[in-house]
Amino acid sequence: MAILAAITIVEDAIPKSREDAKRKLGAVVKIVATLAKETLKRKVGKPLLEDAELTLACLQERVEGNFLKVQTVSAGTVVICSLAKGITHHSGIWLENGTISELDGDGNYRAVNLETFLRGNEGERWRAGTFAYAACSLQGQPLGSNDVAEIAQSFLGKKTKYSVDANNCHRFSTACHSGGEAENVFRPNETFSVGKLLNRILCFHNKEKIRWIPIVA
Repeated sequence: MAILAAITIVEDAIPKSREDAKRKLGAVVKIVATLAKETLKRKVGKPLLEDAELTLACLQERVEGNFLKVQTVSAGTVVICSLAKGITHHSGIWLENGTISELDGDGNYRAVNLETFLRGNEGERWRAGTFAYAACSLQGQPLGSNDVAEIAQSFLGKKTKYSVDANNCHRFSTACHSGGEAENVFRPNETFSVGKLLNRILCFHNKEKIRWIPIVA
Protein backbone atom coordinates (compact mmCIF):
# COMPACT_ATOMS: atom_id res chain seq x y z
CA MET A 1 0.00 0.00 0.00
CA ALA A 2 2.83 2.41 0.82
CA ILE A 3 4.41 1.80 -2.58
CA LEU A 4 1.11 2.35 -4.43
CA ALA A 5 0.56 5.55 -2.45
CA ALA A 6 4.02 6.78 -3.41
CA ILE A 7 3.32 6.18 -7.11
CA THR A 8 0.03 8.10 -6.84
CA ILE A 9 1.82 11.01 -5.18
CA VAL A 10 4.34 11.09 -8.01
CA GLU A 11 1.58 11.33 -10.59
CA ASP A 12 -0.07 14.17 -8.65
CA ALA A 13 3.18 16.05 -7.98
CA ILE A 14 3.28 19.80 -8.52
CA PRO A 15 4.51 20.62 -12.09
CA LYS A 16 7.83 22.25 -11.23
CA SER A 17 9.02 19.17 -9.30
CA ARG A 18 7.26 16.45 -11.28
CA GLU A 19 10.27 14.96 -13.07
CA ASP A 20 12.52 15.21 -10.04
CA ALA A 21 9.82 13.63 -7.89
CA LYS A 22 9.39 10.77 -10.36
CA ARG A 23 13.09 10.05 -10.39
CA LYS A 24 13.64 10.21 -6.63
CA LEU A 25 10.47 8.52 -5.48
CA GLY A 26 10.68 5.91 -8.20
CA ALA A 27 14.19 4.99 -7.15
CA VAL A 28 13.28 4.83 -3.46
CA VAL A 29 10.16 2.74 -4.15
CA LYS A 30 12.29 0.18 -6.00
CA ILE A 31 14.84 0.16 -3.21
CA VAL A 32 12.19 -0.35 -0.54
CA ALA A 33 10.55 -3.18 -2.50
CA THR A 34 13.90 -4.90 -3.06
CA LEU A 35 15.00 -4.47 0.53
CA ALA A 36 11.68 -5.82 1.80
CA LYS A 37 12.24 -9.03 -0.18
CA GLU A 38 15.87 -9.30 0.87
CA THR A 39 14.95 -8.70 4.51
CA LEU A 40 12.45 -11.56 4.40
CA LYS A 41 15.22 -13.77 3.01
CA ARG A 42 17.50 -12.42 5.76
CA LYS A 43 20.06 -11.31 3.18
CA VAL A 44 20.08 -7.77 4.56
CA GLY A 45 19.42 -6.39 8.03
CA LYS A 46 16.10 -4.86 8.97
CA PRO A 47 17.66 -1.43 9.84
CA LEU A 48 18.52 -0.88 6.17
CA LEU A 49 14.89 -1.38 5.20
CA GLU A 50 13.74 0.90 8.05
CA ASP A 51 15.94 3.74 6.79
CA ALA A 52 14.75 3.26 3.21
CA GLU A 53 11.10 3.37 4.31
CA LEU A 54 11.81 6.52 6.30
CA THR A 55 13.41 8.17 3.26
CA LEU A 56 10.33 7.29 1.23
CA ALA A 57 7.99 8.75 3.88
CA CYS A 58 9.97 12.00 3.96
CA LEU A 59 9.97 12.37 0.17
CA GLN A 60 6.23 11.76 0.03
CA GLU A 61 5.58 14.77 2.28
CA ARG A 62 7.79 17.01 0.15
CA VAL A 63 6.13 15.97 -3.08
CA GLU A 64 2.71 16.63 -1.57
CA GLY A 65 3.89 20.11 -0.62
CA ASN A 66 3.52 19.63 3.13
CA PHE A 67 5.86 21.83 5.17
CA LEU A 68 6.15 23.05 8.77
CA LYS A 69 7.21 26.59 9.63
CA VAL A 70 10.22 26.50 11.93
CA GLN A 71 8.44 28.54 14.59
CA THR A 72 5.63 25.97 14.85
CA VAL A 73 7.86 23.04 15.86
CA SER A 74 7.17 22.12 19.50
CA ALA A 75 9.90 21.65 22.09
CA GLY A 76 10.61 17.96 22.59
CA THR A 77 9.80 17.00 18.99
CA VAL A 78 12.12 14.47 17.35
CA VAL A 79 13.72 15.82 14.20
CA ILE A 80 15.72 13.86 11.64
CA CYS A 81 17.80 14.51 8.54
CA SER A 82 19.36 12.28 5.93
CA LEU A 83 22.91 11.01 6.12
CA ALA A 84 24.74 9.57 3.13
CA LYS A 85 21.95 10.54 0.74
CA GLY A 86 19.23 8.80 2.69
CA ILE A 87 21.01 5.51 3.33
CA THR A 88 20.77 6.31 7.01
CA HIS A 89 19.51 9.15 9.24
CA HIS A 90 20.52 11.43 12.08
CA SER A 91 18.12 12.35 14.90
CA GLY A 92 17.88 14.92 17.67
CA ILE A 93 15.42 16.71 19.94
CA TRP A 94 13.99 20.18 19.23
CA LEU A 95 14.45 22.63 22.10
CA GLU A 96 12.38 25.64 23.16
CA ASN A 97 14.84 28.19 21.75
CA GLY A 98 14.80 26.67 18.27
CA THR A 99 18.06 24.76 18.60
CA ILE A 100 18.39 20.97 18.44
CA SER A 101 19.93 18.80 21.13
CA GLU A 102 22.01 16.07 19.51
CA LEU A 103 24.76 13.53 20.06
CA ASP A 104 27.48 14.12 17.47
CA GLY A 105 29.97 11.63 16.07
CA ASP A 106 32.62 12.67 18.60
CA GLY A 107 30.40 11.80 21.54
CA ASN A 108 29.43 15.36 22.44
CA TYR A 109 25.91 16.19 23.60
CA ARG A 110 25.39 19.68 22.19
CA ALA A 111 22.77 22.18 21.04
CA VAL A 112 23.07 23.21 17.40
CA ASN A 113 21.12 25.40 15.01
CA LEU A 114 19.20 23.88 12.11
CA GLU A 115 21.97 24.52 9.58
CA THR A 116 24.58 22.72 11.68
CA PHE A 117 22.18 19.86 12.31
CA LEU A 118 21.83 19.43 8.56
CA ARG A 119 25.41 20.09 7.48
CA GLY A 120 27.50 19.34 10.54
CA ASN A 121 30.82 20.96 11.27
CA GLU A 122 33.27 21.88 8.55
CA GLY A 123 34.84 18.74 7.15
CA GLU A 124 31.97 16.40 8.02
CA ARG A 125 31.15 14.50 4.84
CA TRP A 126 28.28 12.32 5.99
CA ARG A 127 25.89 15.15 6.76
CA ALA A 128 24.51 16.67 3.61
CA GLY A 129 20.85 17.05 4.43
CA THR A 130 18.65 19.47 2.51
CA PHE A 131 15.69 19.28 4.89
CA ALA A 132 15.10 18.41 8.50
CA TYR A 133 11.87 16.54 9.20
CA ALA A 134 9.73 16.75 12.34
CA ALA A 135 7.81 13.83 13.82
CA CYS A 136 4.13 14.74 13.52
CA SER A 137 0.69 13.27 14.09
CA LEU A 138 -1.50 12.26 11.16
CA GLN A 139 -3.10 15.71 11.51
CA GLY A 140 0.29 17.37 10.96
CA GLN A 141 0.87 18.50 14.56
CA PRO A 142 4.45 18.21 15.88
CA LEU A 143 4.74 15.49 18.53
CA GLY A 144 6.46 17.56 21.19
CA SER A 145 6.80 17.10 24.95
CA ASN A 146 8.19 19.42 27.61
CA ASP A 147 9.41 16.38 29.56
CA VAL A 148 11.36 15.13 26.55
CA ALA A 149 12.82 18.59 25.97
CA GLU A 150 13.93 18.85 29.60
CA ILE A 151 15.72 15.51 29.44
CA ALA A 152 17.39 16.48 26.14
CA GLN A 153 18.48 19.77 27.71
CA SER A 154 19.99 17.95 30.69
CA PHE A 155 22.42 16.07 28.42
CA LEU A 156 24.00 19.24 27.03
CA GLY A 157 27.68 19.69 27.79
CA LYS A 158 28.22 16.03 28.63
CA LYS A 159 30.36 13.59 26.68
CA THR A 160 30.11 9.87 26.01
CA LYS A 161 31.90 7.18 24.03
CA TYR A 162 30.18 7.25 20.64
CA SER A 163 29.35 4.04 18.78
CA VAL A 164 27.74 3.91 15.33
CA ASP A 165 25.58 0.89 16.14
CA ALA A 166 24.95 1.20 19.87
CA ASN A 167 25.69 4.51 21.58
CA ASN A 168 24.45 6.70 18.75
CA CYS A 169 22.05 9.58 18.09
CA HIS A 170 18.99 7.29 17.99
CA ARG A 171 19.89 5.87 21.40
CA PHE A 172 20.01 9.43 22.73
CA SER A 173 16.68 10.41 21.15
CA THR A 174 15.09 7.20 22.42
CA ALA A 175 16.47 7.79 25.92
CA CYS A 176 14.85 11.21 25.98
CA HIS A 177 11.50 9.43 25.55
CA SER A 178 12.33 6.87 28.24
CA GLY A 179 12.72 9.13 31.26
CA GLY A 180 16.41 8.59 31.95
CA GLU A 181 19.98 8.73 30.80
CA ALA A 182 20.92 6.40 27.97
CA GLU A 183 23.59 4.67 30.05
CA ASN A 184 21.01 3.65 32.68
CA VAL A 185 18.01 2.87 30.49
CA PHE A 186 19.44 0.40 27.98
CA ARG A 187 21.87 -2.51 27.89
CA PRO A 188 25.47 -1.35 27.21
CA ASN A 189 25.79 -3.00 23.77
CA GLU A 190 22.16 -2.76 22.71
CA THR A 191 22.01 -1.68 19.08
CA PHE A 192 19.86 1.27 18.07
CA SER A 193 18.34 1.76 14.63
CA VAL A 194 15.87 4.37 13.49
CA GLY A 195 13.15 1.72 13.73
CA LYS A 196 13.63 1.35 17.48
CA LEU A 197 13.40 5.12 17.86
CA LEU A 198 10.18 5.23 15.81
CA ASN A 199 8.60 2.54 17.96
CA ARG A 200 9.47 4.45 21.11
CA ILE A 201 7.94 7.69 19.78
CA LEU A 202 4.74 5.84 18.85
CA CYS A 203 4.48 4.32 22.32
CA PHE A 204 5.29 7.58 24.09
CA HIS A 205 2.61 9.54 22.24
CA ASN A 206 0.17 6.61 21.92
CA LYS A 207 0.09 6.86 18.14
CA GLU A 208 -0.16 4.24 15.41
CA LYS A 209 1.68 6.18 12.74
CA ILE A 210 4.02 9.14 12.35
CA ARG A 211 4.29 11.65 9.54
CA TRP A 212 7.69 13.20 8.87
CA ILE A 213 7.06 16.75 7.66
CA PRO A 214 9.90 18.93 6.34
CA ILE A 215 10.77 22.09 8.28
CA VAL A 216 11.17 25.44 6.49
CA ALA A 217 12.06 28.94 7.66
